[in-house]
Amino acid sequence: MKILYSLASAVSLLVSAQAGAAVVTDSGVKKHAMETSTLNILYMGNSHTKRHSVPEFVKAIIEASEPGIQVSYQMAPGILFLDQRWDHGPSRKMLKDTSLSHVVLQAQKYSQSRRKLYSTKEAKKLVALAKEHGTQAVMFPEWGQRGRQWEGQYVHDIYAGIAKESGACIAPVGLVWDKFLSEHRMNLHAMDGNHANDKGAFLAALVLSQSILGRPADQLAVTTTAPVDAKLQKQMQLAAASLFKAEATACTS
Repeated sequence: MKILYSLASAVSLLVSAQAGAAVVTDSGVKKHAMETSTLNILYMGNSHTKRHSVPEFVKAIIEASEPGIQVSYQMAPGILFLDQRWDHGPSRKMLKDTSLSHVVLQAQKYSQSRRKLYSTKEAKKLVALAKEHGTQAVMFPEWGQRGRQWEGQYVHDIYAGIAKESGACIAPVGLVWDKFLSEHRMNLHAMDGNHANDKGAFLAALVLSQSILGRPADQLAVTTTAPVDAKLQKQMQLAAASLFKAEATACTS
């Protein structure tokens, strides 16, 4: 019986993959075939996600790297922290969309003085709701502010804790920023020293793309729509790839 069941499951999986459909794994998360497939990504974040359209850069990178994949995306309404997202009915409703492949979660509260610990239970609930409806959750820890060298790692550790306890994966955006800035004299921040400029937003999108595709960024394509030239894209790819860990940062299943 087990052999027959396994054979039937394999045939079903093959047929679904050939149709470009999403297959639900034992973990409850859809595994999307990478041939002639569509990735439908929901972003829940604040201005760090929305400025310079990080989602549009992700779309460009993935489609250039995987010609068989089409990317569609949507932004959850408002500029909310993740604890507010959980209390926001329209956001929770969007997470119940079974056509989603990924949800990117950014805007976890943290103490800039490091003296207070903010709740992460709401973020974990968002991940659980996503998994319940077959969607892979991707944590997006933002970069540190200009001049606060400790902040990228501090923020990353908070998001990594959420990922570990909830089963989400994590795109190490802040750590890649730190890595790149340690090797290159370049400004990735906007004038306010908090948000990204267009180059910083592209680097963030590159890290998200390698996690969503599940392969190191130095295997991804150079895009013609990037705000940086091909040489700089390659340098950014190397920085992102150096922190790629399949068991933690690959968000394909």
